[in-house]
Amino acid sequence: MERLTPTTGWEFFAWLRRGANVHIRSMSVEDLDRQRVGLLKRTLLEGQAQIDWLLASEPGLTEGLSTWGTPLIAALAKSQLEKQELQKRLTALETSTFWRATAPFRTLLDRMRGTRRMPIRPEGDHVKGLRRGH
Repeated sequence: MERLTPTTGWEFFAWLRRGANVHIRSMSVEDLDRQRVGLLKRTLLEGQAQIDWLLASEPGLTEGLSTWGTPLIAALAKSQLEKQELQKRLTALETSTFWRATAPFRTLLDRMRGTRRMPIRPEGDHVKGLRRGH
């Protein structure tokens, strides 16, 4: 998607062109996440406007429901802050001297784990067809 216009009523215009993936791949993870969240928020706000319009004639249906999402929103905000903090800590760890110095040991450990995780051939005739030569 090359460009998206603001909505006018229920309509919007989107310009599409081949090769848009190149643009998306050139974006940083943070910019891509920011754009996705922005589009999601716009979708939710537009959905809320539609719900409000549909329920305007029956206000009794919404009594007591106005705060149902508050705990969910608070939990979402908390998890987003935790995610950001964990991303910062992971970046700090992966760029540390310790991380670079211990890279050969992690590589060796991964190789050793790979050999231990090799599948074991089943024993016995009850698994006919799974053993070599059958």
